[in-house]
Amino acid sequence: MSRPLLITIAVIVTMAGAWADEPTPSSAVATAISQAIRHLESLDASERSRGLKSLQDLGASALSDLPEDLSGYSPATRDILARLRNQWERELAAASLKPSMWELTRSETSSTFNIEMGIQSQTANVVRFDKQVSSSGVPQLEGNFTFWQGVSLLESVTETRCVWQPDRHHFLFTPVPPTLHPPKVIEGAARISQVSASLKPLPNNDRSQLLRSEWRLQIEPRLRPLFVRVAMKDWSGTTATNESLTPWNPPAVLELPFPDGGSEVVFPVDLLWPDAKATLWSLTGTATVHYTARWDTVAFAAHDLSPGIVKRRGGVAVRLRKVDFQPSGENQLRASIRIVVNYDQGGPAFESHRAGLFHRSARLIGRNETIYPAESFDVAAEADGAMILEYLFDKLPGQPLDYRFEYAAPTQLLDVAYPIRFRDLPAPTPVAD
Repeated sequence: MSRPLLITIAVIVTMAGAWADEPTPSSAVATAISQAIRHLESLDASERSRGLKSLQDLGASALSDLPEDLSGYSPATRDILARLRNQWERELAAASLKPSMWELTRSETSSTFNIEMGIQSQTANVVRFDKQVSSSGVPQLEGNFTFWQGVSLLESVTETRCVWQPDRHHFLFTPVPPTLHPPKVIEGAARISQVSASLKPLPNNDRSQLLRSEWRLQIEPRLRPLFVRVAMKDWSGTTATNESLTPWNPPAVLELPFPDGGSEVVFPVDLLWPDAKATLWSLTGTATVHYTARWDTVAFAAHDLSPGIVKRRGGVAVRLRKVDFQPSGENQLRASIRIVVNYDQGGPAFESHRAGLFHRSARLIGRNETIYPAESFDVAAEADGAMILEYLFDKLPGQPLDYRFEYAAPTQLLDVAYPIRFRDLPAPTPVAD
């Protein structure tokens, strides 16, 4: 919120009465939004411009105070508020994908447990140390770091490697010999390290070999990466003797999913290596990570549970296609609810590596706030950027009007391109045909 706006609100409250309580920041923002909307509803063009500027000055931090129900406003005001909500949603989503910061203090370096808790409380990232790891060399690392900078330094002084544990859903520092630390680069909330590089003869080609390199992409575990997109045309390299390395199959595009709830994936890059002795080499390229950013709950009250009703949150729209309650026993119901989930930005269809995030988040809520999760579900892609989900609920007491339906979905799907630059990589290892 801008300082002039805060001053204006304070003056208004003072004039209302000397004994009035000072407004909390949230109520002050809500008051400012209400006043700005009244200006938007004015017939005077200058007043409408003033209202729009007041809202823009508040910034994305005011999103939670923006009214949800816009039915009572004019079409022009509804359009402005809807566009502003989507803009603020995207701004907050993009901000959430920036690297987290972590301050390592002397009190935290006394034990690996304190380091774990310090990282988790400051970055919301969960990391753990193997029981064999000692923190004796850590005190020299006091300072401020991004998450991956701090992790890389800890690996260096504790002689460990931080690797994703899929069964435990966190990164673990495990002991490794110092010679086994691979080349790595850090880009924002991502870290990329080399897994392997090998040379293999190509059939019917006496002038070049295939350089197959593999790369481990790690994402801060607080984030929700969906898949990584690697277009081979974006990758190239050079040898130490300044010979160019070009893609073996330039049109190829890989989309590799992060395992469910995972934060690490390995992807290959294939280049043509000149028919020469293996030497040091360099690599450049781009890996684009598709994130689900900002989740919200779309709720359908009992009186809204009918086909055709649409609710929106940010860049996602949820439409009820079928709602069917049937008796299934004495004072019990069975319900079938089918929805269509659609994103404004479209994009690739909901392949398997996308679908997993969308089908688990539906439930019915009874009058006493009892939660009834779905007994089963069915998933089907419908069109570009949309999918059909059907949920079955059983053993529901009472009547259909006793229930509301809630569906939690990511409101923003964002791409972040990570440029990757490596110099003086170890010579690739020749392998037999």
